[in-house]
Amino acid sequence: PSHSRFSWSAAVSGFCVGGLFGANVSGSLADRWGRRTGLVTIFWINLVAGVLHSITPTMGGLILARVVVGIAGGASTVVTPMYLS
Repeated sequence: PSHSRFSWSAAVSGFCVGGLFGANVSGSLADRWGRRTGLVTIFWINLVAGVLHSITPTMGGLILARVVVGIAGGASTVVTPMYLS
């Protein structure tokens, strides 16, 4: 309610920004360290993002949490099909 339209827009689009980064980086990292290790790392990133979503009292923290969960989401769309094939 007291947040600006820009800050809400940044929080919503933070997921997309993080997803772009996670998708671009995760393939080469999974090739280097292994797909299973990549999936476990994605799990931990998601866990950290969930905790950040839960405990942050500020809009900046929410934006950061959305970027972090976006990184994990983008990475999982690349690493999971690689692991399954």
